[in-house]
Amino acid sequence: MCETTTKRFYLGIAEDDGVSMAVLGDEKGNVIGKQQGRSFAYHRLGMAAARDNLHSLVRSIPGISRADRLHTVTLAMQSCSVHREDQLCDLVHSVVYTRNVKFHSFADAAMLGMPGRKPEIVVLTETVGCIVGRSGAGTICRPAGGGGAVDMVKAALRRIEQEPHAFGMHEVRHCLLDWLEHPCHSRARVTACAIDALAETGNPVALEIVLHGAGALIRGVAAMIRQLGILSPLIGLCGCVALDSQIVQERFCSVMGLLYPNCRIEPAEHAPARGAYISSLVPSVVST
Repeated sequence: MCETTTKRFYLGIAEDDGVSMAVLGDEKGNVIGKQQGRSFAYHRLGMAAARDNLHSLVRSIPGISRADRLHTVTLAMQSCSVHREDQLCDLVHSVVYTRNVKFHSFADAAMLGMPGRKPEIVVLTETVGCIVGRSGAGTICRPAGGGGAVDMVKAALRRIEQEPHAFGMHEVRHCLLDWLEHPCHSRARVTACAIDALAETGNPVALEIVLHGAGALIRGVAAMIRQLGILSPLIGLCGCVALDSQIVQERFCSVMGLLYPNCRIEPAEHAPARGAYISSLVPSVVST
């Protein structure tokens, strides 16, 4: 008689201040699918809208149809977004079938989410830019930073107020039309990418805004390196500004390479969600 085994699937979901991301994988650490969506912060949106957004996120993950049942779903969220764990568990259970729902620190998940490596620093730029660092003693530091998608949008708005008739400003204003109509952190990615695409064409205002974002990331990481006292850190880049903007990447890597020749810089796409998924593979107490 042939023995059959049931493959276990795990889902990591991260909520990053208006943007959600998810990573689906198996028990061997193989990532099956990744997806990004809108916020499911129920305390701000209400349960109905949060459920719709979470359902849309999960059901659009490539490969999710293969995972009718999930062994564990792990949520990585900012502490300010976790008001009642029982309500979050109910929200997850209303979208997917799973017996286990657990929670993981957002900063810890971001550090854990770098593929195959243990970075000292992770740069997060999906919404409001921030820098997460781990000291030799394992302490995670998370100072305020900049250079994220929302930071880029705010920088563009300031430039419009300061010099509304500057050369190239009309095109920048066009990039902000959707944001001005309905400002929401979940829209910041699209707006920031539009500004970056405009900068690639040589628009002077857009280029200034994008380079300002790169400068904010450089200053933030340099401050973190000084704080940690590690001169050859492994730095992971996560988020639309750090990964999707060639201008930001080139400026960041060039300057950091000059300042810290022994540093290593690598992509860490969907790091918080991937870290949440990886944490599910480690036996621990779960909430149900």
